[in-house]
Amino acid sequence: MKVQVVIITFVCTLFAAAAYGEHPIDVARASANGDYFDALVIWNKLPKRRATTESIMAAAKSAWALGLGEKASELYDFAAHRPDSSARTRALATLSRGIIEFQESNYQLAVLFAERAIKEADEKHSDMVAKAEVLLGDSEKELDSLAGAEKHFLKALKLAPHDESYSVNFKLGEVQQRLGKLDEAAANFKEIPLNHELIVDAIKHLATIASEEKNYKETFFWLKYGRENYPEKFLSSWVDYALFNASIRLGKESEKIFNAAVKRYPPSDPWLILLNAEHELHAWSSGTTNGDEENS
Repeated sequence: MKVQVVIITFVCTLFAAAAYGEHPIDVARASANGDYFDALVIWNKLPKRRATTESIMAAAKSAWALGLGEKASELYDFAAHRPDSSARTRALATLSRGIIEFQESNYQLAVLFAERAIKEADEKHSDMVAKAEVLLGDSEKELDSLAGAEKHFLKALKLAPHDESYSVNFKLGEVQQRLGKLDEAAANFKEIPLNHELIVDAIKHLATIASEEKNYKETFFWLKYGRENYPEKFLSSWVDYALFNASIRLGKESEKIFNAAVKRYPPSDPWLILLNAEHELHAWSSGTTNGDEENS
């Protein structure tokens, strides 16, 4: 029954495309409404001599949305090489090609298309250049060229619209953290607003950086903040291990953290094993082998 419904729907869609008169604007309209399958059906029935750059870009977007990367690439190439395409359209089509190559793990090709997109864009399209710089940064990162990735993310940060800059801050922070530039990385993670979708991961990075720097006050602050405000995202044995290490150095509720962790994780958990070792070492060094400790 379901197969029959699908076949009937497909046939009706074909008739609908014919009813539209196969106008280029109908491809763009269907794509804009999220009707990507309909957009491609109309495009395939449209005489190519009547194709407009707008309809080609809409068909490419629809193919991409449907997971047809090869078809989308073909259409973006078509749009990028049309003489009537604007500089912005050529840059967008070329950048889209690069993103598709990146998604296919073809990072060298992604770099080539991103560089070409920057050349296609003119000075008025700084937002497009910013996106291309981000793609270059992402690609260089995947190619283990961290210094190159940092350079491109820094360029993107100067050009990106305000509402898109925070994701660039995050990417830049990740690269700088891997490069050992911990202060710069922390400064970028702190740029992420509390209502941003990346805030949880930013807090985790900040806690990790503070832990690496043996800044126990900040380690405790970030992990405590994360656990209080995003409890489900901060339920991990590493969080308890780092919290315990920070707390024993700050004189804060370490025994409470330890007891909760022992109940929460299996004995074989590697971070719990380390936490047990730290707990025993602390007990011996502080002379409180009975585990008693003043909470604060």
